[in-house]
Amino acid sequence: MHYKTPDNSLHFLDSAEYEHLLPAGSVQITDSEAEALRPAPLAPDYSAMRKAAYVAESDPIFFLSQRGEATQQEWLDKVAEIKSRWP
Repeated sequence: MHYKTPDNSLHFLDSAEYEHLLPAGSVQITDSEAEALRPAPLAPDYSAMRKAAYVAESDPIFFLSQRGEATQQEWLDKVAEIKSRWP
């Protein structure tokens, strides 16, 4: 059973025997009402994931290419791979 408090926070109880533990003013609501009150999941932060991948994967190749130990194309390929992984 789903319950809503006056501040719209949600609570779930398997049994009515624990209703006395709910915050004051809680009312029972339907499953569909509870679903409507649930916050939408947050979208992943692709920019942070992409930045971390650049630091860990493409930056080392860039510095190797600056020293002539890797080609600029290898670095550009890694950047493109990261961009496709984390759009």
